Amino acid sequence: MLAYLDHGQRFDRTATALHVHPNTIRYRLTRFEETVGMSLQAVTVESRAAVMDTLHWWWALRTWLGPH
Repeated sequence: MLAYLDHGQRFDRTATALHVHPNTIRYRLTRFEETVGMSLQAVTVESRAAVMDTLHWWWALRTWLGPH
């Protein structure tokens, strides 16, 4: 998810960066949605709210993955 956000929410760029097939990224994002119980649809819509949602997810993941 973090790589997806870091690469402009683009499957092709994320897949290239992670050295996997784009379908793998789609699968992992679907699994992420199932795990957290939220859809990423709002994040991909071009609007101010989508920018804030993206920022929220990016911050939450960076904080969670940061040094403990």
